[in-house]
Amino acid sequence: MSETGTVDFKDEEGGTFASVTVGIIQLDAANKLELWPGFYFTLPDPDAKPGATVQLYGPHETREAALEAAGTLILDLADAKARDVVKEIAA
Repeated sequence: MSETGTVDFKDEEGGTFASVTVGIIQLDAANKLELWPGFYFTLPDPDAKPGATVQLYGPHETREAALEAAGTLILDLADAKARDVVKEIAA
């Protein structure tokens, strides 16, 4: 099963300041990819062409856990990018 899910980022007051749509894929034990069963997520790639290979992150026990992990990864990637930009500016 494949679907999309939305990761909402909220401020201290509970208001949403950003939303990112990610792919959610549920694999069962008999999947042809020979991956562990569970929920996986994919990050959006605006440059991806049909049939392109995607990175799967998981497995997670629930759809909600996959969405939470996606949000954490997005924040970690943004933080790393921000640190790189600060280093470039300081150099």
